[in-house]
Amino acid sequence: MNKQFVIGLLTPALDGYYFGNIIKSLSHYADKEGIKVVVVASTPTYVEGYALDYVDLWVVVMDMTDPQYIKEIKDQGKPIIGINSLQETDYEILIDNEDLIIKAITHLKNHGRNRISYVGTKNYRDGIERLEAFETHSDSNHTYQFFDTYRNNIPMITNEIAQSKEKIDGLICGTDLIAAEIINELKHYNINVPEDIAVISFDDIPVAQSNLHSLSTIHINFYDIGRYIVEAFLYYIENHKFDGKSAYLDAYPVFRSSCGCEWEDGHIGLTNPIETIDYLSNMISRNFVLGQQMQFLNTEELLQLNWLNQTPIRKGLIGLKDDQTIKTHTFETFEEITEKPTEQYFYGKVDVNHFPPKELLFNSTFMKNDNTIIVIPIIQDEHYFGVFGFVGLEDIPTQLMPLHTTYQLANYFGANYLRAQIIERMNTYAQQLEMVTDIIYDGIWEYTDTTKQVTCRGGIVQQFGRSTNYTQVDFIDVLNLIYPNDRDFFLAKLELDRKVTKQVDFEVRLVTSNKQLLWIHIIGQLIYSQGKMVSAVGSIKDITNRKRVEAKIHELAFYDSLTGLANRISFENHLEKVLETAKENNQNLALILCDLDRFKIINDSYGYKVGDHILKTIAERVKPILSHDQFFARFGGDEFVVIMPNIKDNDEAYQLASNIVHLINQPIYDEHRHYQISTSVGISVFPHNCKSDELLVSADIAMYSAKSEGRNRIHIFNDQIKHHNVNQIKLEEQLRHAIEYDELSLHFQPIYFVNSEDIYAVEVLLRWNSREFGQVSPRDFIPLAEETGLIVSIGEWVIYEAIRVMKKWKRQFDLPIKLFINLSSRQINHPNFTRELRRIFDITEIDPRQISFEITESMMIDNFDQGKKILGQLIDMGVKLSLDDFGTGYSSLSSLRHLPFQILKIDKSFIDDLSAVDANVAILKAIIEMAHSLDLLVVAEGIESQEQYDLVASLGVDFIQGYYTTPPLPENKIEEVFRQRTLS
Repeated sequence: MNKQFVIGLLTPALDGYYFGNIIKSLSHYADKEGIKVVVVASTPTYVEGYALDYVDLWVVVMDMTDPQYIKEIKDQGKPIIGINSLQETDYEILIDNEDLIIKAITHLKNHGRNRISYVGTKNYRDGIERLEAFETHSDSNHTYQFFDTYRNNIPMITNEIAQSKEKIDGLICGTDLIAAEIINELKHYNINVPEDIAVISFDDIPVAQSNLHSLSTIHINFYDIGRYIVEAFLYYIENHKFDGKSAYLDAYPVFRSSCGCEWEDGHIGLTNPIETIDYLSNMISRNFVLGQQMQFLNTEELLQLNWLNQTPIRKGLIGLKDDQTIKTHTFETFEEITEKPTEQYFYGKVDVNHFPPKELLFNSTFMKNDNTIIVIPIIQDEHYFGVFGFVGLEDIPTQLMPLHTTYQLANYFGANYLRAQIIERMNTYAQQLEMVTDIIYDGIWEYTDTTKQVTCRGGIVQQFGRSTNYTQVDFIDVLNLIYPNDRDFFLAKLELDRKVTKQVDFEVRLVTSNKQLLWIHIIGQLIYSQGKMVSAVGSIKDITNRKRVEAKIHELAFYDSLTGLANRISFENHLEKVLETAKENNQNLALILCDLDRFKIINDSYGYKVGDHILKTIAERVKPILSHDQFFARFGGDEFVVIMPNIKDNDEAYQLASNIVHLINQPIYDEHRHYQISTSVGISVFPHNCKSDELLVSADIAMYSAKSEGRNRIHIFNDQIKHHNVNQIKLEEQLRHAIEYDELSLHFQPIYFVNSEDIYAVEVLLRWNSREFGQVSPRDFIPLAEETGLIVSIGEWVIYEAIRVMKKWKRQFDLPIKLFINLSSRQINHPNFTRELRRIFDITEIDPRQISFEITESMMIDNFDQGKKILGQLIDMGVKLSLDDFGTGYSSLSSLRHLPFQILKIDKSFIDDLSAVDANVAILKAIIEMAHSLDLLVVAEGIESQEQYDLVASLGVDFIQGYYTTPPLPENKIEEVFRQRTLS
C-alpha cells in the first residue's frame, strides 16, 4: 500500500490465550500488509488518548475502556471495530453464541442430562449472549440455575452445586478455566465428571486439551481475529465503509471426556509442560528479583532503565508527563549476561495524542523486524506519571491464563517511582520546614503553662516592633495586642471545657506597632489537664489582604463593574422577590431580554475597548427611561434584562421594549468612528403566557425567535413560538439520524461559461427528504445543522458523496468535471478538518484541483487571521477557493488582496431586480473590474431571466449560474445534461 496505515488496539489485558492471541494475530496479519499496530493497555478510567492523531482504525476489546476514550475517537471520525464489546462501534467481530449454546444443550440432553445449569458471568458481551441463549433454550420444565462467577468464587459455587436439591447433572461453563476449576473442586464432594455431572465449556484453550481435564468445549479460532480485522480494514480503505455491520468467527464443538464422549485423540494440550513450568518459574523469579532490586533504586537510577535488562523487553520508549506533553526517551536494553547498560536517547517532547511518535513506528532502524508497539500508562495510587511504549511482543504469552506480565513491569516502575519521590521529599522536608518558618511573613507559635509565655517564630513577629523573626511574650501581653472589639471573642475561643485536647480555628484582628489593624488566622491544638490548659501549639497566618479582597468582592458581588448595573446574581435574587409579590397580589410581571446583534463581530474587529464603550453607552441611555420599580440588569456578555412588575397588559411591555430598541439603534460615537447597533428582544409575561419558573427561559426562546427572523425585532413569547421551538427540537432529532436513515441526497447545478453552452463546473447542493417532515428546505435545516454542530459530520458526508459521484462521472463520461462544494464555518474551524480532508483525498485518490470549496464572507469576518491560515492550508492541498455570496457580508475587495481566493461569486440578492438603468449596475461593473484586476474569476449566480443574463454578460462576468440556464438537478437528471452538452 502507498499510505502508511496504523491500527490501534484498546485492550484491558496484554497476554493469556484470549488477549494474547488477539494481539499476536493482529500483529501477524497487519505485518503482511505493511500495517503498523499500536496496542494500548486501556483502563476503566480515562487517562490519556494515545496515538489519536494518526491511527486510522481502532479496535476495542471487551468493555474495560473508558467511554471518554471512545468519544475522543468518534469525535475524530475514525472507524471502530468492536470485539466482544458492548460499546457502540462501526463493525463487530462476533461469535454465534446462541447457536453454540443450542448445540451444547442438545449434546448434553443426548447424554441424558436434563437438569442443566450455567456457570459464568454476564459482565461482558459473550457472557451476556451465552446466558440469554441458555435462558431461552434450556428445558422449561427444569428450574435452571445461573451461578455468577462475578459475585461468588468457584469454591462457593461448587458448594452450591453440591448442595442443590435439583441434583444438577449437567453444566455449561462460560470458559475452560471455570470448567477446570469446577472439576477440581467437585472432587472434594465425591462428585465425578462425567459420571455424576457432565460438563461443556468455551474457548478450547490448552488446559481443556490436557489429559488432566479432557474438556468438552467450544473451539473458537481466536487467532483468526487478526485476519478478520485486517480484511475488514482493507475493505474499508477501498470502499469507505465496512462490508456490513459484523462478521462471525469460526467456532465448533469439540466433544471429549467431560461430557461422557469417548476421546481417543490422546493428549493435544501444551506440547511441552516443562516449558510452561520453566516460563512460570522464570517469570516468578524475575519479578521477585526486579521487586527486590527496584525498591532500593532512587529516581535517577530507576530512569536509567538498567533493570529492564532482566526482562524480555529489548527496545521501546519511556515518556514522563511534562505539563501538557510527554518528555520522551527511546531506549535499547541488552541481556543481563552482557553487563551492558541500557542505551537511552532523548527524543523530545511529544503531544499525548501523538505518542508513540508515528515517525518511530515507521522507522525500520528503530523497529527492525517488529511492527507493534505496546503502550502502557504508568499509574500508581491514582498518580499518573507517564507511559511506556514497548516494541514487539516478546513478553506476551498466549498459552497460559492471563498473567499481565507486561503490565507488571509498568506497575513495578510506577510503585517504585512514587516511593523514590516520596523518600526524596521526606529527606528534605525537615530542612525546608525550618527554612520556611524563618522566611515566611506568617509564623508558628507555642504556649506552655510553666512559663506562661507564648513563643512565636516567623516573619509576622516584625509587625510588632521586633527586629528578628523570633520572640517570647507573656500571655497577658498577647491579649493586649488583640483589637479591643475582638478580645471577648478571642477568650471565648480559648475557654476551658474540661477536654483533654481542643482544636481551635478562628480569625481575629491585632493592632501592630504602627497602630495598623492586622487580620490573622489562628489554628492550633490546646492541651488540657484537669480543666487547665497546660500547653498549646499552632500556626498564625496574616490574612489582611484576603480580608480586603473579600470586602471588595462583597461590594461588587451584586453589581456589574463595567456598567454599574445589577448583575445576574442580583437579578435572580430580585426576580424571586417580585415574583412572590406578583403571586400574592395577582399581578402581571414582564421580563424584557435584549441581546445585541453581531456584537462579537465588533469586539473581534475593533477590540474589547470599543465593545466596553458600547455596553456602557447603552446602559446610560436606557436607565433614564425606566421607572423606580423597574429593575435593570446586565445579564451577561451583551445581554440586558428589564423586570417590569405590576403591568396592565402585554402592550405596556411591548411599548417599553420598543423605546429601548429605539435608543439602542441610535448611532454610538467613539472618537472618529460611529457604530450602528441593533438588538433582538424577547418578552415573557407571567402569568399570561408562562409559569413563574419558565419566565427567563420563555424570554430567551422569544429572543432567539426574533434573531432567527432577521434580528432587530421584538417577539412576545406565545404558543406559536413555543410550538416552533418544539418543532425545531424535533427537526434537530431527525437531522441527527439523517445520514443513518439515508435521507440525504445531492443535487447539482451547472456553472456555465458566459456566452457559451459549455459547462465549467457543477455546484453541489444538499437536500433532505425526512421520513417525518418530508422535503425540508435547506434554509431550515442548514442553519440548524450549523447551530448544533451536526454540519461537521454532514459536511464530511457531502464531500465523500460528491467525490463518489465525481469518480463515477469520470468513468462514464471521461470529462474534466469540476465540483463546487460549500463549506460551513463549523467545518472549517474544526481542529481536524484539514487533516481529515487530506485523508479523504489520499484514500479516494481524487485530484484536489478538481475541487473548489465555496466559503462565505461571514465565515471570514468572525476570525480573519485564523480563516486566512486555514485557507492557506487548503490552497497547499491544491483545491480552488471561491468566495460565496459576495455583497451580503462585511468583507471588501481590499481585504481580498490578503486572501487566496481564485473565484468570486456575486450573490443572487445583488442581481435581483437588476435593470439597465439601475444604479446597482455601476456598482456591479466596478466589482467585476476590481475582481479581475485581482486575478479573480467572477460567477454571477441566481440568474433567472434573459434580461439578467444579457446584462451580467455585458458587464464581463466569467461564468453564469441560475435557474435560467439549468436548475439544481438530482444525480440522474444532471447526467442527462452531460450527455447533451460538451463540457469545456
